[in-house]
Amino acid sequence: MEIPQIIRFMGENGYSREIHHLHSQFTGINLAETALTWHLGRASYDCMRTTSGLLNELTRMYLNKWDIINVMSIIRGKKHGLPYNSIEEMLIPAGEIGLAQLNLLLMKTSVEQVMDALSHWRYYPFLQDYLNRDSSGKKLSDLENELYKKFYEILIHDLKKGIIGANEFLGYLRYEIDTTNIKNLFRIRSSGVNTDISGYMISGGFIPPEEFSKIAGIEDKDEFITEFKNTRLIDDLLPVLQGALNNPALIGDDAALKVWEQWQKKEYPVQVVLIAAIKIRLKKLSQMATMSPFSVLPIISYLEEKKYEVYNLRAIVRGKEYGIASEKIFKYLVMPSNGYRG
Repeated sequence: MEIPQIIRFMGENGYSREIHHLHSQFTGINLAETALTWHLGRASYDCMRTTSGLLNELTRMYLNKWDIINVMSIIRGKKHGLPYNSIEEMLIPAGEIGLAQLNLLLMKTSVEQVMDALSHWRYYPFLQDYLNRDSSGKKLSDLENELYKKFYEILIHDLKKGIIGANEFLGYLRYEIDTTNIKNLFRIRSSGVNTDISGYMISGGFIPPEEFSKIAGIEDKDEFITEFKNTRLIDDLLPVLQGALNNPALIGDDAALKVWEQWQKKEYPVQVVLIAAIKIRLKKLSQMATMSPFSVLPIISYLEEKKYEVYNLRAIVRGKEYGIASEKIFKYLVMPSNGYRG
């Protein structure tokens, strides 16, 4: 499909409210991008509006991650001099920082003004620390990493306070941390920069951060395969890698070897592993939600599936806009596998 056909498809398949509301203001890729953003924000809002009590509280706690995503998008946009509209299209008002406050942040003219306007935000001390550093040590990636680490730390701490129904959520969250650490491990590797990754690993998962740090320094194939298999994630990666590599006969050792081959490439992006990490997390979440139908996990599963539905559509329209071949775009999509609806 071309972009007008994709927009028509969206309007006929769940995005009609956004397309109808925005078609007089936007056209082409701007219409598609804005409709996708609004739709994802509405999905989150609807989940909050239709739940109450503990389900509402647990959902809200998880959705606070969007505050970090939005704040970092605004800060990066201001740092690189992007226009108001370009930054606005990236924002998903799904967290505690609502649309009105996001618009106020967008009107600020500098990174410093944006951060000062967030003085009451729970993560403001990290913003302040960033502003107080010497200019040579200011990296937005470091700030973003600290914000995410703090998000998981606070969430895990709150879930351990004896909240009813939190155990199932905590079990999934630990798995999410493991797969996030895998993605970070390979992203850092693909950058080609030799660095201590310990500061980028998130605590609280099933796999200690020290195991990932140990893997980061390995250059021997046999040692890498042994250590990676010890993380116990290869069994989850296996079916995804079988599909990605079109090799259903792939077994454990061979799967670990394929991961090693990606490791050795030191290329960005090492897309097979990054997409595989996302898919195994979503598949695990779907399985856990099925086993705990009265917990918060079905809501989280729906919201995560919706997020990657939007991610896929956005990747397609952006790829079409820049004339990227369909086969290449397809490699960046989080597609269903083994009965999992992504």
